[in-house]
Amino acid sequence: MIISVINEIFKESYIGSELIEFHSNGHFIDQQDVEDKERITDTNFISYGKKKKKYHLECESSLSDGRMTIRFL
Repeated sequence: MIISVINEIFKESYIGSELIEFHSNGHFIDQQDVEDKERITDTNFISYGKKKKKYHLECESSLSDGRMTIRFL
């Protein structure tokens, strides 16, 4: 499905046979007196087609009470 997302957002023309290599996409939230939680906030990957291209997609991350903690890093 990431191929469709890349094609739409970045106006690429991948056909689906390209190799996609994903990389680390999270960080840990350090909380006092509570176990740390991992929060997934972005996606880092490389596509190997005619050319090697690196991509980084980010998303919004909010607390359970609705307050936004991270929009873009």
